[in-house]
Amino acid sequence: MADPDRRHAMRHAAAELALVTRPEDVHDAIAALVEPTVGSRAVAIAVPDTAGSATMTVVTSPNAGFPERSRPLPLDEPHPLSDTIVDGRSRLYGSPDELVADYPTLAERARASHDASWAHVALRHGDRVMGAIGLGFAEPRTFDAEDEELYREFAHVCLAATERARLYEAEQQARREAERATEIAYALGSAASGAAAGTTPEEVATSVLDVGVPLVGARVGAVAMRAPGGDRFDVVGVGLEVGRVAAPWLTVEAPIPTAATIRDGRPRFYDDRASVVAEFPRWEERSPFSAFEAAAFLPMSTAGRRIGAVVFLFDRPRSFDDAERQTMAALASICSQAMGRARRYEFEHEVSITLQQGLLASPVPDVAGVRIATRYVPAFQRLEVGGDWHQVIPLPDGRVGLAVGDVVGKGAEAASTMAQLRSALAGAAISRPEPEDALGVLRRASGVIPGAEAATVAYAVLDPAARSLRYARAGHPYPLLARADGSVARLDGGGAPPLLAWDETEIAADEIRVRPGDRLLLYTDGLIERREVSIDAGLAGLEGLVAGAGDLDVESLCDAIVHGCLPGGRPRDDVALLCAEVSEPPG
Repeated sequence: MADPDRRHAMRHAAAELALVTRPEDVHDAIAALVEPTVGSRAVAIAVPDTAGSATMTVVTSPNAGFPERSRPLPLDEPHPLSDTIVDGRSRLYGSPDELVADYPTLAERARASHDASWAHVALRHGDRVMGAIGLGFAEPRTFDAEDEELYREFAHVCLAATERARLYEAEQQARREAERATEIAYALGSAASGAAAGTTPEEVATSVLDVGVPLVGARVGAVAMRAPGGDRFDVVGVGLEVGRVAAPWLTVEAPIPTAATIRDGRPRFYDDRASVVAEFPRWEERSPFSAFEAAAFLPMSTAGRRIGAVVFLFDRPRSFDDAERQTMAALASICSQAMGRARRYEFEHEVSITLQQGLLASPVPDVAGVRIATRYVPAFQRLEVGGDWHQVIPLPDGRVGLAVGDVVGKGAEAASTMAQLRSALAGAAISRPEPEDALGVLRRASGVIPGAEAATVAYAVLDPAARSLRYARAGHPYPLLARADGSVARLDGGGAPPLLAWDETEIAADEIRVRPGDRLLLYTDGLIERREVSIDAGLAGLEGLVAGAGDLDVESLCDAIVHGCLPGGRPRDDVALLCAEVSEPPG
């Protein structure tokens, strides 16, 4: 090749290689350029690393007739490329005999080679050797200084393109890792937020696993929770038909990895099924999760106690790198903290339920001349016990006190406040039965009852013999009086602000006459307050329903109100309801 042609071919090669960035594209470009540029059918590119070795990649032209390949090349291996990298000296061999004379161990390879002559040149940057290339030619030949210079220039072009591609790939890898780190951080934040909002083990597990399973690429995730007794555990799963597994053999002493992780608090990662079975031979017969090919088991602990394990199961064998292990450990930590809160909540909830049921589930007392029915409807999609209550207080003179109240807040504190207010009102009604007097006493008592600051109450005294109804209310919705003739009246007298927001001198009661068949309705605001309608519209709807239910008894009327006023029969807030009907005079 004449010098102008060589310079033109080299400029063309340099321009072509400058356009590509990915390693695989660089190799393709070199393969297309090596033969027209330097007349070789293949080029071996060797780039040293810091571990005393190099990576040798053989890139072949489309006409070479043999495949591209790559292998490690130790720098102490007898090979012209490794020696060229070590000492920076070119090695040019015009025939197989010349090659074998310097490298006898390559004799067999030289005889079987597609090539008959070879050139090996180093690429230097100052005194540093950056790499080397080896070129093979189909015919024996004599190399001159111009050939060596051409090959060195081609080496520079090839190695520069290879280094650009390496840097580009490193940049892309760093970007992918940064994006993955951001994705993981966001997902962990989402899992922590969802778990913190959970109030049951199932809600916490679902929040963590809904995020964790796709984040780590698992097929199934599960949370195993140690039961309060300590010798058994229950499993909540995502992607499992069973949803929740509780069986006699799910004990902490069971010969399965979930139980072992709970026992010793040690994380376990299994790249394949065989490694699980090797440690736990009975896993396949004892575990509902054995039909998977790889698994990870992460311990859960809180306050120094081992409370369970988080399990991730995979469809295919796989290895777990440090980042994946750290991500799964973080998910287990989030689950552990939230589970501790959920367990405390469950205990508090059970105490609250017991307290409220003890107060509200007792039978309604029999009162001569009055038929009474009550209902308590807990809020939908919330497990906290509320502070709504109803109360029937038989009075010594034959009258009856009827009350409905509402404490702001939820949980054990609200239930405790409600219990104290009910007790205070019962005591006040016996000694000071008139509504204005009883609420005055209740107001003073509420000043020393924690949580009673914004409590509301409606209290009425019904005298079936005298056919009178006296009532007062503190911040509470209007009572309704459904007359026997089908009309409905709002009892808007006797009003005052919530208990601790008024001076007792401000409260006044109102009194009306009643007749047999008239019905008094007391209720809390959850019955008429909904997001999609105003309170006035809700109250109007309640009035219309009561007006059209004159032929129902009080029990049926309460049922009709619950189902008619509450979507699906379940409110967004708790509801307490009391209905009292005047019957024939006693005696």
